[in-house]
Amino acid sequence: MTQAAEKVTLPLKAGIDLGSGEYKTALESALKALSEAEGAQKVFWGTQVEHPEVLELSVDWRQASDFQTFINSAAYPGFRTTLGTIVGGPPKINILSRFQGEAFSTAVSVPIAEVVTLTYPASISEDDANASFAKFKSFGDKADGALALVGGWSVEEVPPAEGDAKVFVGVIGWESLDAHMAFRTTEVFKEAVEALRAGSEGIEMHHVKFTQF
Repeated sequence: MTQAAEKVTLPLKAGIDLGSGEYKTALESALKALSEAEGAQKVFWGTQVEHPEVLELSVDWRQASDFQTFINSAAYPGFRTTLGTIVGGPPKINILSRFQGEAFSTAVSVPIAEVVTLTYPASISEDDANASFAKFKSFGDKADGALALVGGWSVEEVPPAEGDAKVFVGVIGWESLDAHMAFRTTEVFKEAVEALRAGSEGIEMHHVKFTQF
């Protein structure tokens, strides 16, 4: 059973091509090590549509502690060194749990994934935020071309979230980027976004074309 997910954002070194040559080999080697880690169930990778120089990883873990188990394993130093040959800056990592919906792989194993990160004040009631997300999901489920919609709370961040902020990550799987853009022109979209933003202090959104390793 999948009880946690990891979302990693990595700036790539300038001008590299992950589709061929040594950088493709390095990426595949790093993904192989990650996929073989204890507790890793599914591993996906892709670059952001809006920022192709940014690599994103999505991992389904059996449980949240498996992330630290991997970091403490003998395989991790080699993984980090290999990944470092293609990465041009520090990563941003969120370990997600307390899912609202199914495992994250249901929403990233689609043609295009919309990744939304919400920041809440420490005082927010998770029950209230979950209710807002459920309302958002009720609108999203009606959208033409929406294939899956999941979310989860960040239980660990690297680097840590500012202050005592709470972080929630949602993923909407779409059949195409055009389908999402079409939904944004509807009246339902306005209601959906209002529900999604309720109580939050900040929101960031981008698209990723994920591929399962």
